[in-house]
Amino acid sequence: MSDGSSSFELFSLRRLARIVNGGTPPSSDASSWGGDIPFVTPPDLNGLDGQPIRSTARTITADGLAHTGVAPAGSVVVSTRAPIGHVGRASTRIAFNQGCKALLPEPGMNSRFLAYSVISARVEMEANGLGTTFLELSSTSLGEMRLPSPELSTQKSIADYLDRETAQIDAFIAKNEELIALLTERRVAAINREFQNQPSNARIDHACESVVDCPHTTPPFDEDGEFEAVRTASVRDGKFRPNQGIRVNRRTWLDRNVSRGPRIGDILFTREAPAGEACMVPSTQICLGQRMVLLRIDPSKAHGDFVLWQLYSHKVATHFARAANGSTVTNIRLPLLRATPIWLPSLDTQSNVLQRLKAVGDKTDAAIATAHSAIELAKERRAALISAAVTGKIDVSKEAVSV
Repeated sequence: MSDGSSSFELFSLRRLARIVNGGTPPSSDASSWGGDIPFVTPPDLNGLDGQPIRSTARTITADGLAHTGVAPAGSVVVSTRAPIGHVGRASTRIAFNQGCKALLPEPGMNSRFLAYSVISARVEMEANGLGTTFLELSSTSLGEMRLPSPELSTQKSIADYLDRETAQIDAFIAKNEELIALLTERRVAAINREFQNQPSNARIDHACESVVDCPHTTPPFDEDGEFEAVRTASVRDGKFRPNQGIRVNRRTWLDRNVSRGPRIGDILFTREAPAGEACMVPSTQICLGQRMVLLRIDPSKAHGDFVLWQLYSHKVATHFARAANGSTVTNIRLPLLRATPIWLPSLDTQSNVLQRLKAVGDKTDAAIATAHSAIELAKERRAALISAAVTGKIDVSKEAVSV
């Protein structure tokens, strides 16, 4: 945040709060894990945007505190790697790992105002991250960041205002997320209506020329690469998400496609992290990253879209769950995938089914896209509101936000 961007005087963060680094107990030390002390990692801060930390995926014991960062209630916790910029507040004593840093407010600093100020500087934090494998924000860079610090009474007024106004925006976002979930359920219901009562007369590999596993190595990144190695993050809810993979050069693309690359009409499938997502191949300019499988569809037997939507049916999900003995499916191995029972009627029948699913899917996708756009706009308004309030650009006693 530059000196000219705030109506309040700016101070380096190290003058406003004490910065504490984190750490992790050895995983082999059973005496350190499973206690009653919350152990915060970056994913635990995801989506909080300065709100209190309510729960964590893991906890530690008092013995484990010797290996971690420790912060009292009222501290602000910020993720400084993988990713940078998630922010939460400690409502009780917490421990945290090396992916986080705790900000212990100095006297005269309100923790809620400090959290909002750090959120307003998220873009700056991300820009200051350094590293090759992943970006990380150092304690020095974090401490040099300049943030506003008005009178304590003003801080409290701004924090109260932002608590009220962001709650309205968050409620609007939550309503649209619920709408997306409902629309997704309707799409799944349409898929199940088509497939649930049909006979399983074939296996997935009967619809394929081959089922191709990925090379079990991480492809080398090339900033100027014109190809993309597809990762599991690239595939969600039957859709391809561009630019979520790894940029690679032609040599890497050729090496990873030595047994023939993906074609339009084929299917990309994630076998873990998460397992069971799928989408149509979007272009031939891709190759498989780790944990990915290519279903090379035989066009004389199946339409790729027909197989794709069947992968999202309840019948196929039940097949995967039974193989995992009813527990959460974390890894779908190739023999299980190849042997997955499916309905494989004539190509004409497949086309008729796809026509009905497309009619439902097009309307659903359009409504989901509208809801996603509303959410993104609300998030932008939220960020702009926080920035304007903490820098004194608006009078919080007069201004209000509407969504």
